[in-house]
Amino acid sequence: MEQDRIVEQQVVQLTRLTDMLKSELEQHKRLLLASQDEVRKLRSLKPLHAGGAWQTPDPHGSSAAPEGAAQEVMSRTGGSSEPAGIGGPEPEQAHQTLRLSDLGIGSLANALAEGVVLHDADGWVLDCNAGAERIFGRSLAQLKGAIALAPDWPMSREDGTPMLPHELPSEVAKATGQAQSNQIVRHKKPDGSVLWTLVNVQPLFDDSGALAWLVTSFGDITERKNAELEIVRLNVELEQRVARRTAQLQNANQELEAFSYSVAHDLRSPLISIEGFCALLQKSIVLMEPSGKASHYLGRIRAGVSRMGELTDGLLLLARLSRASLKWEAVDLSMEASKVMQRLAEMAPERVLSLVVEPGLVATGDAALVRQVLENLLGNAWKFTAKRPVAHIRMGQVKQGNDGQAVYAVQDNGAGFDMAFAHKLFGTFERLHAVQDFPGSGIGLATVNRIISRHGGSVWAESAVDEGTTFYFTLGSPQALTSTSAAQAFGAAAANALDARAPLHARVGLGATFDQFSSAFEHSALGMSLVAPDGRRLRVNSALCKMLGYSQAEMMSRTIDDITYAQDVAWDLGQRTRALAGEMEAYQGEKRYVHKAGHMVWGDLTCSLVRDADRKPLHFITQIQDITARKKVEQTLRESEERFRALTQLSSDWFWEQDEHFRFEQVSGDDSHTVKFGRQNVLGMTRWELDHCAMDDKVWARHQAQLQSHQTFCDFEMTVLDHQGQIRHESISGVPKYDALGRFTGYRGTGRDMTEIRRISAALHASEQQLRDITDTVQALIAYVTADQRIGFHNRAYQEVFGLAPEQIIGKTLLEVMGKDFFEVARPHVEEVLRGYPAVYQCSQLTAHGNRRDFLVSYLPRYGEGQDEGLVIGFYALATDITDFKRTGEDSLVGLNGKGLKGGPSDAQS
Repeated sequence: MEQDRIVEQQVVQLTRLTDMLKSELEQHKRLLLASQDEVRKLRSLKPLHAGGAWQTPDPHGSSAAPEGAAQEVMSRTGGSSEPAGIGGPEPEQAHQTLRLSDLGIGSLANALAEGVVLHDADGWVLDCNAGAERIFGRSLAQLKGAIALAPDWPMSREDGTPMLPHELPSEVAKATGQAQSNQIVRHKKPDGSVLWTLVNVQPLFDDSGALAWLVTSFGDITERKNAELEIVRLNVELEQRVARRTAQLQNANQELEAFSYSVAHDLRSPLISIEGFCALLQKSIVLMEPSGKASHYLGRIRAGVSRMGELTDGLLLLARLSRASLKWEAVDLSMEASKVMQRLAEMAPERVLSLVVEPGLVATGDAALVRQVLENLLGNAWKFTAKRPVAHIRMGQVKQGNDGQAVYAVQDNGAGFDMAFAHKLFGTFERLHAVQDFPGSGIGLATVNRIISRHGGSVWAESAVDEGTTFYFTLGSPQALTSTSAAQAFGAAAANALDARAPLHARVGLGATFDQFSSAFEHSALGMSLVAPDGRRLRVNSALCKMLGYSQAEMMSRTIDDITYAQDVAWDLGQRTRALAGEMEAYQGEKRYVHKAGHMVWGDLTCSLVRDADRKPLHFITQIQDITARKKVEQTLRESEERFRALTQLSSDWFWEQDEHFRFEQVSGDDSHTVKFGRQNVLGMTRWELDHCAMDDKVWARHQAQLQSHQTFCDFEMTVLDHQGQIRHESISGVPKYDALGRFTGYRGTGRDMTEIRRISAALHASEQQLRDITDTVQALIAYVTADQRIGFHNRAYQEVFGLAPEQIIGKTLLEVMGKDFFEVARPHVEEVLRGYPAVYQCSQLTAHGNRRDFLVSYLPRYGEGQDEGLVIGFYALATDITDFKRTGEDSLVGLNGKGLKGGPSDAQS
């Protein structure tokens, strides 16, 4: 009986111990949940970047910008957010504020020139402003409850075709749910007059996403449309006048062709006759007049006729050069130069020539015209070295120009010339030497200059008297003709061609250069225009028209100021005034334009002033690149940065930036973030110069080495003193910054006050240690096992019996800890407790000390909460060593076993 009583007391003691253990574990669980909730609160204002905007996340992942420091994030149920702090308006104050807001909005709507109408989802008019009443000539009482604002006013599109009911902007917005912008509608009133409106429709939706209202605005643009129609009429008239002028210009070209034919044939025929009869007369006079005077006179007549023929040929050649189109192909300059010099040497075999032609000179150009360039330059070298005993002539490539073009040179040791007269070198009929010394027409170098200019290249010379001459030239490319030099070459002729009062020869002298520039002008991807000094447009390309939404006729009827954003008119006028005054030849900047639809277009403007030979302004050439998209992105970034800086004031994190010397440049938020570092001003200081404490020098050394190598670092913890001298724990993360050239400029990152989290963690650790201390005083084996049969908690007695360290037990399975034999004994009882039934059984286990002990084992299930309510999520295990009881009372213990302590669940409950 005594032994039975002892066993019953032991069972009662074990039951109480089990209840105490369950209570402690439940308290531990509640503390853990509370700490997790506290951590979530601390992180609830963590900024998230989504779609370019910094937002405050709610538990659903949606975004809500906080309206005050006390505002909470929306609840898990998705209801409206409630202010958690004090200071919100009272109900009466809120109603008063709402009434004032409604009055303000109503006053603003009535002040608008545009008509604004509110419809319900079915299209019925609910309300309108004074502008709508004025535009449609009806009061609100007449419009309210109507479907159509003016049912007796037929509507049509901009081109005049009728607009069907389903094509109305409001109907399209109802059908698609999308806003309709800048729709032009023509209304015909009963009196025959026309009303033009610019319509915008914005659909509004309720909380369920269904269409609730339509807000429609009407702008009266009748005056603007009438002005546009008048401009169109004037443009048509202008085009007819241009067509007449074009026909006159074509007639003038035909007259020029006829004149050229006359020079080539009609004038040459008399010259040929004069020269022929003079030659016959000279032969006859030789016998009749021994003194030779008459023969001398006839020789001079023949020389004059020959020179007149050369001048005629030169003029015809220059005329053909202006009209002929270029055929671009590869030209072997080395081979062509050798052929030219071979022909010249064959014409004067008595002369001694030292010729050097660099091999492999290949250029791109018109082969026939490049050949004429070489014939003239090498012919000049051959001519002006005639008085030298040995003519040294060399042709080769000397260098690359600044624009990457090859520079070719023709060098000789001839007579040379004074560089003071170099400006006359390429003029028509200009000569720097007497005809009797070096014959010639004065057309050759003018021809060279014309051909090189048509190729987009340049030609120049360097010389000294009696020391020889070197001619340099470059040959451009088809792309080079679209450059500024080609545009300037086009400038004077284009201005004359556009002015019908200019002389005929100026208007017809555009030639192929005009055609080439016109093609490049029209097909340029940039917006381009020619603008007169007084602001009138002389020409625009299709890219500029498309950029601003106007037709070419509409653009031509508008000045620069008409399409310039009002705030930029003064700047643009000032820049053009400075250019016309000679202070600069070109200017560049970002400028705003007004699109035809009314919105703003940003352009990157480059404007150059073209002058004539007398430095008189002809016109401006402008190039405009559309940078509206870039400007919108920049504006979005600025707004995002402003929102980010505003939200950082409410964030639990703080943000910082450092320069390349790791000194703080910026710390976000108000003083609440900086006072944690004491009363020091953190700006201009490094992190290790702050008022920190308990920080080892080795820790700072490792951190500085990390910064010096420009590595990203995360969760670097530092301990500092706040303004009250209290210890604060800060966790800091950072990434290196680099500029556009890849140079290191410092660090930027975030910091988080971990003091509260540290306090909670310490409380959790203390609670866990307290629980462990309680269980470690119990001689019985105590453990908690999860549903997947892994050990989550154990006391000291448990690890002593199995002879294992804590890390060999926590997280391990029962099979791994107990061993196969012991686990096979416990398996059926484990499965039973996981089904929700308590289990009690007796077993014998060999301990780590080598002795065998008998244990009475109890398993109690643990049920989950919330989503796991009613499910077994683990069980508590309690094993009592009953070896001594068995030894002192074997018979009584056997009797006790017979009562069912070794049995299943039903035995344990009896």
